[in-house]
Amino acid sequence: REARDLAEQLREPCWMLYYDSWIGECLNLYLEDFTQGIDHAMKTIIEIRKPQYELCAMLCRGYRIVIESYIYSDPVGYADKVLELIDYADTKIPIDYDTYGILKKRQSELYFALGELDLAIESATAYLERSSQRMVTFHMAYAYEMLVHYAYLQGEFEPALEMIRASEVMARRNERRSLVAITQAWQALLLVLLDHKDEAHSYYQLATVNMSRLGMETGLTYYDALCIYNERIGNIDLALQLRDKQYQNATGRGGYYLETEILLKKARLQGRRWLDTSATIAQAKQVAGHLLKPEHFLTKLERVEEGDFDEHLK
Repeated sequence: REARDLAEQLREPCWMLYYDSWIGECLNLYLEDFTQGIDHAMKTIIEIRKPQYELCAMLCRGYRIVIESYIYSDPVGYADKVLELIDYADTKIPIDYDTYGILKKRQSELYFALGELDLAIESATAYLERSSQRMVTFHMAYAYEMLVHYAYLQGEFEPALEMIRASEVMARRNERRSLVAITQAWQALLLVLLDHKDEAHSYYQLATVNMSRLGMETGLTYYDALCIYNERIGNIDLALQLRDKQYQNATGRGGYYLETEILLKKARLQGRRWLDTSATIAQAKQVAGHLLKPEHFLTKLERVEEGDFDEHLK
């Protein structure tokens, strides 16, 4: 921020944009402070539309930071804005190869939040294709991980296992240790679903030990894999403890969408095991009240109250 202020004093708009993009990335990806992230995005989207930034090479990254802030904070509430910004950044301004792939990743995340699985798969496939064009293997690893999640939801366990193993290889090459742990969690789940219980247990141990060493136990899909694994083997208490741990890690960051999603998944798990869901549902409704479109979750929570505990996307 000091560097950004200095760039402004020197009247260097492109350097101002450069530091603005890094401030946004630090807030969203490293500090996971989505409250400050969305505030920064609101200021950035006004700033980058000024003529002085038209020729800046970092302009596409300015748009990308705004898109990411919207998605991390409230993807459904900001959905129309996100789709508009993705289309503009992808077609109207010069774009670097990193942003070229990531735009499709964010588009896939948005469609998944909206419950549009086919469109999410299409965008994730495009993310993989764009990353493959320049052999950006760490992005390829993340693309495979997204596609694994979608394949799991469609019951395609064997293809998913092949993809997640490819993802692990690429994550290791790029020393993406948190992604390695995520791929191991997915392998544990997929292997137990394919009735390879001993191998599944080994991968579960690897995933939890490796992620614990990093001190980075966040992320929805990591916890999804671990919780579903434990539910599958009948360890419901641990599955619920993991959801509680995930929620504790997520609170206080301004990511109300993620918080509500976690509580919804916990309530569904409680319902499937004939446990009382009332307190969890009440808490989820309260958190959903912070969202621009709380009805997205309120409708799902009403279904849980009516006894529907399946993991619906819509």
